[in-house]
Amino acid sequence: MPLAQLNQIMRFTLAALVSMLLSLVTSSAAPRLLDCTLNEVETMEGQNFDLEPESRSISLALDEESRTITLYQDGAGQTRQVLSHVTFTQIAINGYTDNTSVGIQVSSGNIVLQSYALKITKAEFGICHPGQKQTP
Repeated sequence: MPLAQLNQIMRFTLAALVSMLLSLVTSSAAPRLLDCTLNEVETMEGQNFDLEPESRSISLALDEESRTITLYQDGAGQTRQVLSHVTFTQIAINGYTDNTSVGIQVSSGNIVLQSYALKITKAEFGICHPGQKQTP
């Protein structure tokens, strides 16, 4: 094998190794923050179905290390809810508790936030983008 080709293979291997190490370091960093705008709400109560426009903001702290998503909802005093049944993949991020679930499509940032109560299911749809502020 010519020396130039061997050199190129070594540089490529070294670059791949550095990239892999950097991804390991950043994956154990502080939780990532997403700011989301929910712009549509779908409510189902019994057989009744209602779809309406909505405009409200939420923030999500994604912690891959502890496998949690912390949901911060604005309103009459900011509420905080930790979702502990969480999966992180290259395609989607999902999490749930007894009465709330969230799903985010990684490539588009599309989100669905569902809440469940006796005989009522509410699904809110919107879009997320990387957060600009620190985790509350």
